[in-house]
Amino acid sequence: MYRGVEVLEENHIVEAVTERVRGRADAAMDVLDEFDDLDSRIRERITRLRGA
Repeated sequence: MYRGVEVLEENHIVEAVTERVRGRADAAMDVLDEFDDLDSRIRERITRLRGA
């Protein structure tokens, strides 16, 4: 399993989001950025619809 995560890190697909060595958490930042963007667009649309 650790080798798989290492390969993903080497290819810049995931990166560590904690500084711990044991119990470290990794995340696919591009995917999280897309979710953040989607959340912003949904919130904007809801705000517009409520104002209409």
